[in-house]
Amino acid sequence: MTATKIADLRKDLMELEEKRDEALERGEFVNVLDIEAEMDEVVWAIQRGGRDD
Repeated sequence: MTATKIADLRKDLMELEEKRDEALERGEFVNVLDIEAEMDEVVWAIQRGGRDD
């Protein structure tokens, strides 16, 4: 995996964390769970070296 791909995935993760925090502030707990599931996928992609998009 290239450094650029890893950087892109980390950026995706930071954006998802921000979306999750905003959903928490609004009390949208179902959305929080969905966002956290997506975050888990990004973390897993970083760990295994790429995403199957």
